[in-house]
Amino acid sequence: MDIRASAAAVANALTSTNSLPQICLVPGYDHQAREIYFATPDRIEGCFAKLRPDAPHIVRGNTEQRIQLLPGDKVVDKSYLIFFPQVSLLAFQMNRDGGSITRFFEYLNRLLPNGQIAIREDIIQPGAMDRLEEHQLKWFDVAFVRPRNVANANPNDWTSRTISGLGGVNAGRIKLRVSAPRGDDLGGGVATFLQGLFRLGEPVGLKAKFEDIESPVDLLAEVVQGDIQVTLDNGYPHPAAVLQAIMECYIQQRDRLQAVFGDVERLP
Repeated sequence: MDIRASAAAVANALTSTNSLPQICLVPGYDHQAREIYFATPDRIEGCFAKLRPDAPHIVRGNTEQRIQLLPGDKVVDKSYLIFFPQVSLLAFQMNRDGGSITRFFEYLNRLLPNGQIAIREDIIQPGAMDRLEEHQLKWFDVAFVRPRNVANANPNDWTSRTISGLGGVNAGRIKLRVSAPRGDDLGGGVATFLQGLFRLGEPVGLKAKFEDIESPVDLLAEVVQGDIQVTLDNGYPHPAAVLQAIMECYIQQRDRLQAVFGDVERLP
C-alpha cells in the first residue's frame, strides 16, 4: 500500500528511537512499533505489536492451563512490516491477532510531527475497474467519503457536484446502489462514471454483481497481496523468516506494482 506522507518523516518517526512509545489506541490495548531498523539503506523492517493485558490459555493433552503473567506483563501479538522510503511503499503482514493496518496508521500519525499525516492508500490490482466494462453488470454498490483536504474548499462542494439534491447536507459518507432494469444490464460507461465519483471523494467500498459471476465481487478488496508461510520454532515464528517471506512475496508482486509506479526500476 502507498503512504501519502513525507517518506523521510515516516522513516524518522519509526527509527528515531530504540524505545518507541506504547500508545493506547483502543480501550485496554496498547500498541507499539518494535524491532524497527534499517535492513538496507532503502528498506526498513520491524513489526507492529498489540500489547494485551489478557493472556490466552494453553492446552496440554486435554487440560487447560493458564499462562502466568507477572504484574505489568503483557502478551505481545506481532504483525511484521517492510517499509520502502524511496517509493513510500509499505508491505504489511495481515495478522488477525497482531496489530492491524488501521491501528498502525493511527499509531504512526501519533508519532509524526505536527502538520505531517500518513494516509493509507491500498494499491489496487491492475484491471480491476476494467472488469466493469468486460462483463454484463447487473448492479453495483459504491461508497465514498468526504476527501481529507475538504478544508481547502467548500465542505459541501463534493456532495453538491455529485448529487445536486444533497448540496446542503454536511455528508461525511455516501453509499449508492445502481441497478439495471429487470432483464437488462447497466451497459457501458460505468467505469467512467465511478472514476468521476472517485475524483470528488475517497472510495471506501465498491461491490459489483456481474451476469456471469454468481456472487458479488468486491473490486476494492482486490489489493495487491499474497500468502506467506513460515515454520514455527517451538510455537513461535522466527522474525527473520517472516520478514524474508514478506520480501519474497513483494518480489513476486513487482510486475503488478509496476503498473502502479510506472517504472519497475524505481522499486527497490
